Amino acid sequence: MSPSGVPYYRMAADEMSFHLTQDDAGQAARQAIAKGDFKYFSQPVRLVMGKSHVKSNVTGDIFEGVEPGPVEFVPAPGSRATRPSGLSMELGGPWSFYRAFWQAHGIEHLAGLLSAPEVAIGPGERLHLPVSLHNGTGEAGTVALSAVLPVGWSVVAGQAVYTIGPHETYPVETILASPAKADPPWQAVTWKAESRGKTVAEITMRVNLASGGLPQ
Repeated sequence: MSPSGVPYYRMAADEMSFHLTQDDAGQAARQAIAKGDFKYFSQPVRLVMGKSHVKSNVTGDIFEGVEPGPVEFVPAPGSRATRPSGLSMELGGPWSFYRAFWQAHGIEHLAGLLSAPEVAIGPGERLHLPVSLHNGTGEAGTVALSAVLPVGWSVVAGQAVYTIGPHETYPVETILASPAKADPPWQAVTWKAESRGKTVAEITMRVNLASGGLPQ
């Protein structure tokens, strides 16, 4: 129950009722309000502790610590450039954007919510994973990129040997083909970067093979 006496699930339905293009949220919320039946929204709501300048516990009430009066302004920490050392690899694209976004806004703890990054695609669809190969040394280096895949998966693009200049980054668009049958629905794929016979980095992505989602 919110401080105003309105149940949280009713507040959620009111908010979602404006998003009528979303069949699983907006239309459902509109029907719930019309019928006065909010069972669809009474399930527990999971909230993530993002950034807050109000003292409260992570497991406390959502309005814990909120008091009358303004909150003192606290500037965002901003972006900080980092220089990779040695040969390394990391996810690019949206994953790279959010790493920088979390750092700039002081919410880097969100990076630890999942033990491994996750994505959902339909069975038989292709998985595009942008990766960045970094060379933080003063001389050119070579990196062999290879995939470790479950049964039924195959490499479409990305598996090769790359030469990276000193203090350079080489972006690679990797593409994997998923199996037509989602069994089991959750599977893990790994890209491994090796140099001179040693593994310098690995990226593991958990993939949910489920129909009905948007194409990647």
